Amino acid sequence: MQVPTASRITQDISSHVANSTNVCTGGQTGWYRQVKKIVTDQNGADIVLTLQALAETVTVGTPNQLNVVGVQTGAAVTDINGEFQDTYFVCSSLCPGTGLTNSIQVITDTYLGSGPYVLSPNVLALTCSNITVNGQ
Repeated sequence: MQVPTASRITQDISSHVANSTNVCTGGQTGWYRQVKKIVTDQNGADIVLTLQALAETVTVGTPNQLNVVGVQTGAAVTDINGEFQDTYFVCSSLCPGTGLTNSIQVITDTYLGSGPYVLSPNVLALTCSNITVNGQ
């Protein structure tokens, strides 16, 4: 039996400057990244199952050189390939600049009436010119 354990990026969809014409407000700028992900099991195999309900929490860690105070979170449902979209962005009055803010993302997966399964945390590195997830 596959037990939801983690998630991994399967495809980059978009990566670009975030500004007042897309996601940032109040004259802030930053970075935007959207990816496709899939849930993996305890052996690292993909779970190709539709209608997995996913919710996330994000905790801002240290360093927080971009002075991030609020984090927008969301929810997703997997498609017929078991994939879902995940969107990351950071907006800061300190961008452009060289600051770094680390955050931890935890995704919870519920499917077929089972769960919730708390997946392994993802380490987010947010900068004014890039966002990485577990180093990717």
